[in-house]
Amino acid sequence: MGVAHTASPTGPLPKDLLHPQSMNVTEAFGNVTLGTGRYPFNYQAQLSVTPRGTWLCVWTQGSHEADRDQRVVLARSNDTGQTWSSEIVIESADGAYRVPAWIMIFTVPHTGRVYVFYWYNLHEVPLRDAGDIFFKYSDDDGFTWSERFPLNVPRKAADDPDGDIHGWNFGQPRLLPTGQVMFTFNKMRRSAMYPPGWKLDKQHQWIAPPDSKTDEKEPIQGGDPNNWETEVWFVECENILTESDPQQLKFRFLPDGEAGLWVTYPDSTRHFGQEGTIVGLSGNRLLCVFRSRRGHAYFSISSDKGHTWSTPDVLRYCPGGEPIEQPCAPCPIHKTADGRFVFVFHNAAPQGRGGIPVTLCGSRWRVKPPAWAKTRGYFLTRPKSFSTMTAFPAAHSMTPKFRIRSFTKSQASTISSTPIKHLKFASIKLRRSYWTTPAYHDKEYKK
Repeated sequence: MGVAHTASPTGPLPKDLLHPQSMNVTEAFGNVTLGTGRYPFNYQAQLSVTPRGTWLCVWTQGSHEADRDQRVVLARSNDTGQTWSSEIVIESADGAYRVPAWIMIFTVPHTGRVYVFYWYNLHEVPLRDAGDIFFKYSDDDGFTWSERFPLNVPRKAADDPDGDIHGWNFGQPRLLPTGQVMFTFNKMRRSAMYPPGWKLDKQHQWIAPPDSKTDEKEPIQGGDPNNWETEVWFVECENILTESDPQQLKFRFLPDGEAGLWVTYPDSTRHFGQEGTIVGLSGNRLLCVFRSRRGHAYFSISSDKGHTWSTPDVLRYCPGGEPIEQPCAPCPIHKTADGRFVFVFHNAAPQGRGGIPVTLCGSRWRVKPPAWAKTRGYFLTRPKSFSTMTAFPAAHSMTPKFRIRSFTKSQASTISSTPIKHLKFASIKLRRSYWTTPAYHDKEYKK
């Protein structure tokens, strides 16, 4: 398989073109180590399809997550992902620790303008994931990029009163049935990341504990993630579909008020909510599913376009039924073009992380559910198979390629003992064989 050396795009973009795949993108996320090169660590890839049919994949590279050499890059494919270009660097690391991370992508369907959103540590704070969310845009299918523009993430109760805000992006921007374009991010309390005895002063300098060694490195990775305090938040890109002047773009941070979505740590009052994904339900409602440290995925519903949300609750197989088991790992939900939902989870309940199988699940009813399912709330059937997703190097050594393999339940013990990466997958064209249960249905399903 050769590398596709792409040429500059030619021809005008029809202004009235509404490309459905631009609103219904593939999503693939993973921590993938590819050899021992300069950038062996590649993670959280996201894909968008432009009106020209070009596949654009963005992701974060570095020696390791949150290292000083992190950069955000893009690769292009003109043959539906069979071959890929070399990376186009969108933002490189600079200075002592001015690094980008957690890049996401969105294509405006009728114009073809491509936006990327990522965190950028503008002030070189020597602690991971500091700064603000910024965006750039491209009008030539990802070849060249604009200057950087800030979103100006507001300070909330989850943030310390002083110092930079910390967080990371996760749920890719989606055009929802409400007409909104929204994505999710996580807020993270700065002081909760300090290792024991360490702290940052107002000049962003580390103050080490008295018993530390003189040659001990600055803890830019932070302390134990079990001590972090996090919440899920949302960004609504209010006029991104109609405004071409980047200075006039408007962004609303939701929910209203001081608190995002969260549940407590076990036996604690500390907030924990991470890596939410959002889909639209009937009646202009929104559903967000996110991970917790309580051994289950949690969900919340908004009936007012994200301004307020229901109290997060455990995601169950049916109302009042058995909770779905899920460790602190990605558990995205995705709505396909034909109206079905895909929920990807691990079907295991350890708190923290580990080598565990991934269960891919989807709707049993392609067009509409039977009559009994429309009036009995949300229903998910029992999982019937396990899947693990394995990353393989593609033609270009820095471009991750994903392949899915399915396993029967009897093979789960073998799979569980194999260290695998935490990956999420939802395809534009899922084969029917991938639709392993459970099924997730909107209780107000409409024809």
